[in-house]
Amino acid sequence: MRLRTATALFVAILAFACGIARSDEFTDRQNGLDRASFARRTANLRVVDSLAHLVSVEGPGCRAERFIGPGMLPWIMVTNTDSATGHYYRLTFDHPVTLFQILPVTGLERRLGRRDGHLFYLRAGAAALFRYHPGAEAHNMKPRVMLNPSVQYNNVILDDNGTEIYNEGETMWDVTSRVKTILDTDGRIDAYISRLDRRTHSSIQLECTLAQQLTCDAFVSLHSDATADGTEGGGTWTFFADDQGKRLGECVQGKVLSAIREVYPEVIDRGVKEHWNRLYVLHNSGCAASLTEILFHSNPKEREMLKNSAFQDRVAKAVARGILEYFGFES
Repeated sequence: MRLRTATALFVAILAFACGIARSDEFTDRQNGLDRASFARRTANLRVVDSLAHLVSVEGPGCRAERFIGPGMLPWIMVTNTDSATGHYYRLTFDHPVTLFQILPVTGLERRLGRRDGHLFYLRAGAAALFRYHPGAEAHNMKPRVMLNPSVQYNNVILDDNGTEIYNEGETMWDVTSRVKTILDTDGRIDAYISRLDRRTHSSIQLECTLAQQLTCDAFVSLHSDATADGTEGGGTWTFFADDQGKRLGECVQGKVLSAIREVYPEVIDRGVKEHWNRLYVLHNSGCAASLTEILFHSNPKEREMLKNSAFQDRVAKAVARGILEYFGFES
């Protein structure tokens, strides 16, 4: 309890200090960083102190600072100096360490350990604080994926009598819950769904916040599409916002398209693209994110496929395979 209290106090003091003292003189005195490397803001900053065990911090416009915190343990603050764009960063150590991210405001800790190294995302102008145990055994945490069924419960199709025959939010929940079951059974990835059940209405803001709080490594959003001009439309496509999202989207889109083509050869491949609008979930999940429009519910044939339980199983297996591929696992 004393260490936790000391940690919280240290976080508060550190946040205050960093907010008012960002000069080179402060950096040299407190952090043991090579001054020239720090000034260049390069993608590879090297720590001078041989006890630090931190080899580099890699990423565009990064600023790295080292501190000694409670328990005489080393702490690292990494800042994204780019005020316009979020970036991914990677911490590299000279041997395995146990790394903890210190959550802002609360000072609570979250143990990290990714298959692809200590990789994390920072929004424009944001900072992240870490502490680590040099020489400690690395913690092999499973990758985490947030599965995000569409929240668009108002996207419905009514029959001639006004009876609802399709609901995007409910149908995408059915597919997403199947994806989670498959990944849970596989056991190599921790999978979460961004809301509690089929009828729980939510918001994309809350669901992105949840993904951030769980420090997810990927965010996979599943939707069905519709045209705005009353035509049927058709096909499948996936959207992304950055390079990691593009790679995730390519993995998911490729598997989904192949699975659909086995039962629907004429399906239109609309590709993997950046969306013409700034889709919130692709920019605010805090991790690699993709959004797949599986088929068009404005197309009667495709709508019936989306509602079919066997088709939902088929698509769910494909999405799960795409996620596994993204994390480097064989299906």
